[in-house]
Amino acid sequence: GEDIVSKKGRNVELAAKAEDPDGSIVKYEWDWNADGKFDTSLASATIKHRFQQYSYAVLRVTDSDGATALDTLRIVICPQGMVTLEDKKYCMDRYEWPNRKDEMPEVNISWTDAAAKCREAGKRLCTGEEWLHACQAGQEQNFPYGFQYKASACNTKDQTWIKGKSIAAAGRFPECVTPQDIFDMSGNVMEWTDTGMENQKM
Repeated sequence: GEDIVSKKGRNVELAAKAEDPDGSIVKYEWDWNADGKFDTSLASATIKHRFQQYSYAVLRVTDSDGATALDTLRIVICPQGMVTLEDKKYCMDRYEWPNRKDEMPEVNISWTDAAAKCREAGKRLCTGEEWLHACQAGQEQNFPYGFQYKASACNTKDQTWIKGKSIAAAGRFPECVTPQDIFDMSGNVMEWTDTGMENQKM
């Protein structure tokens, strides 16, 4: 099934659909966190469950002959400090890594180390497509803040009044923000994506 965007503690209704041309479906089992242990077993195809975090829900159906089939979907619940991109169903840090407002972003880090830091935090590097979608606010706009360039909005090369055009703390430029409240996607520092290529910030 399609991935589901939800919030922590919200009741999510899941409806399974399965059929057996020479018999019937006798059991639906749900593994709520993809750990291999099926937590709920029932004869009905519909169930509600409260998810507390980003999860992979696994469904196993069994027919009257004992044959089984599996399906998996994601329950997208973004952790605190991340923004939910609901139309594409993924999460994005609100600020440049380490994702804390008014702290300096971490720089001079390899792609391998960046990917490892994401994994340690229970996250991943976004794809290049996801990064661009978030930067353009899903609207094909040219800049995170809109369609027209604003020299004063972000920490870009036009910010000559900043001595040495130095790197700024995360969130230092309040206009350099997308409609989803993701900061500094233009200027400041470049960011890695899962392609291994740095995004050349606009």
